[in-house]
Amino acid sequence: VGGVSAFFNAPWQFAISSGLFKKEGIHVEWQDCQGGTGSMVDHLNNGSLDIAILSTDGALAEITQGGLYRIIAPFVDSPLKYGVYVSAESDIRSCHELEGTIFAISRKGSLSHVMTYLHATQSNWNPKNWDKTRASLLEVGNLAGARAALRNGKADGFLWEVGAAKTLVDKGEIRLIGYCSTPWPSFVIAA
Repeated sequence: VGGVSAFFNAPWQFAISSGLFKKEGIHVEWQDCQGGTGSMVDHLNNGSLDIAILSTDGALAEITQGGLYRIIAPFVDSPLKYGVYVSAESDIRSCHELEGTIFAISRKGSLSHVMTYLHATQSNWNPKNWDKTRASLLEVGNLAGARAALRNGKADGFLWEVGAAKTLVDKGEIRLIGYCSTPWPSFVIAA
């Protein structure tokens, strides 16, 4: 079983370490997948993982692209809560001020990308016009890349899961100016 190293996977790790699966005659090994959804999908497709805990949107996106696995059960029914962030030094104080600006995303097809479009749609912006205006998406690879893009002025804002970005807000590096939640359950079990 594979998943990212995150709090929501603690039940799996607890059940393994306390022998709950073993008591039922099931041998389970946990594998941390630092590459996120893409890494887990590769492992599922090549058979090095039997089961993965995936974000719902990531699982569905890869299935529609020919993924060799299926969703077998929901894992976390509640939505993911993403924050809308700007640099702590930014003059931007509200989400509506981000319309027409540059957003950092980890990569095309990532949840940060999907959530940026969801936020734009929920804000009644037209992301289809982004290529015709200054507004655009800047691929930065990961959270460290988003931080650097804000610091050096290459991006004006980004969306990221609130728990993962909390320490950066607490340290005063970035500022939370709004929220955007998925309208779907956050995680599924795929095999």
